Amino acid sequence: MTVGNGTGISNGANGDGDDFRSHESGIKVELGGIEAEAQDIQNARIYHDHHFEHGIRVTADEATGPSRKATGMLGMRASANIDANAGVKSIGAVSLGTPMPKWPAGHQSAAFEAVAVKKSFILSPAEIYAECAHHGEEKSKFPWYKIWTLTIIAGCYVGFGYSTCLLIGGNLKQAPGVGNETDYNYGLFKLVYGAVGFPFGFTTIVVCGAELYTSLCAYMTAAWWEGKVGILDVLRMLAISWTGNFIGCALMAGLLKAGEVFDHKDTTLLRQVHDKLSHGWGAVLVKGIFANWLVGIATWMANAAQDLTGKAVGIWLPISAFAMIGFEHCIANMFLFVVAWCQGDYITAKQFIWHNLIPSTLGNYIGGGICLATVYAIAFGSPPRKLGNWIDKKLKRN
Repeated sequence: MTVGNGTGISNGANGDGDDFRSHESGIKVELGGIEAEAQDIQNARIYHDHHFEHGIRVTADEATGPSRKATGMLGMRASANIDANAGVKSIGAVSLGTPMPKWPAGHQSAAFEAVAVKKSFILSPAEIYAECAHHGEEKSKFPWYKIWTLTIIAGCYVGFGYSTCLLIGGNLKQAPGVGNETDYNYGLFKLVYGAVGFPFGFTTIVVCGAELYTSLCAYMTAAWWEGKVGILDVLRMLAISWTGNFIGCALMAGLLKAGEVFDHKDTTLLRQVHDKLSHGWGAVLVKGIFANWLVGIATWMANAAQDLTGKAVGIWLPISAFAMIGFEHCIANMFLFVVAWCQGDYITAKQFIWHNLIPSTLGNYIGGGICLATVYAIAFGSPPRKLGNWIDKKLKRN
């Protein structure tokens, strides 16, 4: 097997073991005792130490000696004989073989397995669940400044997406209240309204890196079902993300007001606010469930896809559906109501908090945490196995 430093790997194994040859440096590493079929792997990359917990790699310090220990791919260990005189002056942090991202000990990355071993750019349903449960655990370990930064910026991204909906689709003459009654076309208005704005905002959150309360409902619940986090970790992450998202939404609303972005273009904005307040508490709760069920599906599909195009398409389908239908997303509502206040609309705190924010927040958790994460925990996770083992023990005792 030949190793490229950041460009690719080709298979050249012989019967005596795996033979790794670097295209550029000629480093030859003999790995013995690894009982694994040689694979054609094409995605070797350069990583730094903080990206790893295990995986074959060599650093500049490790390259100075004639013999070093290397951790094999997929957790296997082997002895690596490195010829330091083969023309390598400084390698930095370079992988020998395809590296594995940082995972807990004994954990296999579903994304790594799919891309490096199966040559697939999409995970299976069971792999998606495992990946999301792992992400929930990793996110729970974020330091406080990282959580706050990523949740606040997520609120800003929601503001960008919602503003796109309101200012583009919301100003069509087919939108309610904008043009003449003869021009009114609810279907066309909703199609344009939901086609770009919200998918753009959520794609930015996923790809650029930000933390949204509604996504964490799914991540943290999956991690809890797998015993990776405790209930206090779940509550802490949801509380921090909710408040951080609010700060980001309020910050974005204030900046948009300072820029006079919605001045004379707020007809659809104000109509939507009062429409949301016209529904009962239970109706908002149910629409909140539907909203984060779809947003959770987008989260799931974004984790399934391992390239930018796949993530964008996987996000666009459910997010555009949620926006077009008009379900209740608590973070989006934070932005909408604060912008309405900035535009001078009179809405009481009780109307906003009790009649919309509380039921939509609870509904969003049910949609992401129960309808999505818990369903797939039952289908693919450890709870059914644990329950089955417990029942078997009880039956054997009787």
